[in-house]
Amino acid sequence: MNTHQISADDLTLFAMRSLDTADDSRVSEHLGSCVSCRSELQRICTDLAALALTAPEVSPPPRVREGLLAEVRRGSIHEPAGSPRAAAATPSRWWTATYAGALMLAIAAGLLWTENARLRFQLSSLQQALHQEQAEHQQEQASLETATHVLAMLNSRSALHVRLMPRAAKQEPQAEAIYSREQGRLLLMASSLRSLPAHKAYQLWILPMKGAPISAGMFKPDAKGCAMLMVPRTPDVEAKGFALTIEPEAGSPAPTSNPVLVGEIPS
Repeated sequence: MNTHQISADDLTLFAMRSLDTADDSRVSEHLGSCVSCRSELQRICTDLAALALTAPEVSPPPRVREGLLAEVRRGSIHEPAGSPRAAAATPSRWWTATYAGALMLAIAAGLLWTENARLRFQLSSLQQALHQEQAEHQQEQASLETATHVLAMLNSRSALHVRLMPRAAKQEPQAEAIYSREQGRLLLMASSLRSLPAHKAYQLWILPMKGAPISAGMFKPDAKGCAMLMVPRTPDVEAKGFALTIEPEAGSPAPTSNPVLVGEIPS
C-alpha cells in the first residue's frame, strides 16, 4: 500500500503544471521532505520529455503556410464562402485537424502513461512492504530457534554447569558454561566483562581430557559487559573444562594469551 500523501496522479499533474494553486503548494511542500517522491517526479519528467520527442512532426504544405501568413498580415479578416481568399484558407482546416488528431493521440498516451506510473508506484510500495515483512519473519524465526536451544540446554539433565572465574584475586568478571556432549551444544553466559580494544574479541575454548584446546566461538560483550554465546555444534569430546581468552577478532587457532576466565568440570 502507498503510504505517501501524494499519489502518482498528483505528481504527473504537477510535472505538467496542471494542478490548482492549493494542490501545487501541497505537492511542492511534500517534495521538499520526500526523497522517494522526488525520484518519482524526476522519472515522470523524463518520460514526459521522451513522449514529447516521439510525437510526429507534421509540416503543412507551402500553400497552407503562405495562406496562414497572409491571414496573419490581414488581421483575421472573415471572407464570404466561395470567395478566392476563402478557398485559399481552406487548407488551414486540414492543418488544424491534423494537429488536433496528434494532440488527441498525445493526450491518450499521456493518460495511459499516468496509469502505468501509478501502478508502478503502488508495486514499488508493495514490494518494499513485502521485503520488510519477510525480514521481520526471518528475525522472529531466528529468535525463536535460539530461545528453543537455550531452553533445551537449561532443562537438559545431561548438561554440565561450569562457572568460570578469574584466576586473579579480583572477582568481577564471571561466566557460566552449560555443556551437553549428548546434544552437542555449548551455552556460555558471561557478565562484568571488560570492554576490548579495537579488532579484539573474546574466544571460548573447550579444554579436552587429551589434546590441545578447541575453539568454540568468538563474541564481544555489550556496553554493560554482558554476553551470551550459543554453540549449536561442538566436537564429540570429553571436556575437563573451559577457558576464555582475548584474541584477534578473526579468531586464533590456539590461545595466544593467558585465560581471562577458566573453569573445570568437577570430577
